[in-house]
Amino acid sequence: MSSINIQPWILVLLPLIGGFLGYFINNILVKKRENELLINKEKRLHYQLFIDLFIDILYQSKLHKPLGQSELMKKFYEFQKKHLLYSSPNVINSFSAFWFSIQNEENKAKPLNLLTGMTKFILTMRADLGLSNKNLGKNGEKLLKGMLTDYEKHF
Repeated sequence: MSSINIQPWILVLLPLIGGFLGYFINNILVKKRENELLINKEKRLHYQLFIDLFIDILYQSKLHKPLGQSELMKKFYEFQKKHLLYSSPNVINSFSAFWFSIQNEENKAKPLNLLTGMTKFILTMRADLGLSNKNLGKNGEKLLKGMLTDYEKHF
């Protein structure tokens, strides 16, 4: 007979517990989504710094006025300050591989290797932002098509 007395309480208590759990889980998910949106906004601004640097390097080379080594390093280090905080592990690893390749003496003599390293890194950033890299080439070489006048010669 005591089980009959407990049943009405359970019938009232279970929906209340379910409602509270649903509310708190929804609240947690909404806050997580808001944080992700803020982080993605910051990532976009941050990744834009690298794209600006990349375009500046190409533009200055067309003008035959390459950026000075100290100015170039300053811009790279500005990028790296936020890079370590906001970038995903894939982007950090991709940038490390790119940074190592530009320090390599063999690659310094081969500008195409440097451009390929940059485009690979850009593809990684695009993927991190959730953008499609479809039809941009294996290493993102099609990203350069609008910027290089002798694109067909290299790719």
